[in-house]
Amino acid sequence: MATAVTSPRPRFAWTAAPDATTYTVSVFDDRFNEVASSGPITSTEWSPSRDLPRNQVLSWQVVAESPAGRLATPT
Repeated sequence: MATAVTSPRPRFAWTAAPDATTYTVSVFDDRFNEVASSGPITSTEWSPSRDLPRNQVLSWQVVAESPAGRLATPT
């Protein structure tokens, strides 16, 4: 699914994973180079601390850490 975003620092939000203790959000350019990352956070939303590249297609992924292991969405 694609979404056009006008904000240079959009808010990313997702549904909590069962038993997750932390999440890490990563944003990638069209060559899968990481352009931003949250580092471990406990919230289910995050905004980057610096502007994301404009006029580019970007993808994002959330990795949930839990006692059962890691779950990445999308994989």
